[in-house]
Amino acid sequence: MVPGNFHVSTHSATAQPQNPDMTHIIHKLSFGDKLQVQNIHGAFNALEGADKLSSNPLASHDYVLKIVPTVYEEMNGKQRYSYQYTVANKEYVAFSHTGRIIPAIWFRYDLSPITVKYTERRQPLYRFITTAVNIGIHTVTTPPLCFYFA
Repeated sequence: MVPGNFHVSTHSATAQPQNPDMTHIIHKLSFGDKLQVQNIHGAFNALEGADKLSSNPLASHDYVLKIVPTVYEEMNGKQRYSYQYTVANKEYVAFSHTGRIIPAIWFRYDLSPITVKYTERRQPLYRFITTAVNIGIHTVTTPPLCFYFA
C-alpha cells in the first residue's frame, strides 16, 4: 500500500448542483480482514459513527489517516492480516478559481512503517502451579486478624 487518497465530490459532474450538501455520517471505514478477537481493542474502524450532519453543508471535510499494518497469529500458526488506523480531520469552505464553492470529502492515507503483531499464547503450566502454590502458602502463613473491643 502506498500513500494516496480517495474522495467524494460534485466537481466531476456534468452540471454542478446549485446547493451541494456534503453533510454525512460514516458508518464504517476499515481496511483488510475483520478481526473478531475479544482481547484486541484497536482502532480498526476509528471513523465509525463520525457524524457531520450538523456541519456547514458547503464545507469540505479532510480526513487524514495513518494506517498501521496488523498481524494476528492464532495458536495454530494461522495468520490474519488487517489494518488499524488513526485519524485527524478538519472542515473548511473551499472556493474554485471561478469563485464557486466546490465541497468534497477527502480521505488521505499514509502507511505506517511499523507493523503491530498480536500472538495468541497459552499460559505455561509452571506459571499456574507457582501461582496456586503462592496463594496456598499465603493463605496458610497469614495470621488471622483479631479485633478486641473493651
